Amino acid sequence: PYDLNPANLLVKVSQETPEAPVFVFRGSTFRIPDQDILIEGIEGEISLASIEPLATKGSQTIFFERIVMGELETGEGNFSFRAEPDGTIVIESARAALWGGEVGLRESSFHLYGDDYRLNTRVAGIDGQRVADLLAKEDLRIDGNFSGDITFSNEEGKWDFSNGLVLLDPSPTAWMSYNPGSVVLSSLKK
Repeated sequence: PYDLNPANLLVKVSQETPEAPVFVFRGSTFRIPDQDILIEGIEGEISLASIEPLATKGSQTIFFERIVMGELETGEGNFSFRAEPDGTIVIESARAALWGGEVGLRESSFHLYGDDYRLNTRVAGIDGQRVADLLAKEDLRIDGNFSGDITFSNEEGKWDFSNGLVLLDPSPTAWMSYNPGSVVLSSLKK
């Protein structure tokens, strides 16, 4: 189940093309309580070419004030996407403020009626200590920012997590220190 605040949503349906509505978001809120996901301040329009099969009229862009997923919260951002008649959703680009930098997606895709997907993630200038706090709490100290790209995919039943690289941004003041006996860090592959 999900909840969409309808007070800030306008649905336009023309008499000429009732199968192609336009959804206008004006500060809308979208919530998926079972998965602890909240998207607030949604702005923009989604113009459909058809409902069945689901397809958009080309590329669509939506803006938002914040996304909350459990304890993780982003700042403002946007995403551009298109829905193809074959059930493929293509995320052309996505970005959101996170931990002093940005997190997002380069062109990525998934299928509404199958398991195949490809997520091309991108991080830029993300505070290293915030990442350390998420992963290892007190066992890791990072002074500096992370940037890079990583691709995750499952295409035709084949998982691939091997492409990409995220690095600590080069800086004379960037450094890491850790407790080599840490349970979390010792479980990571060297």
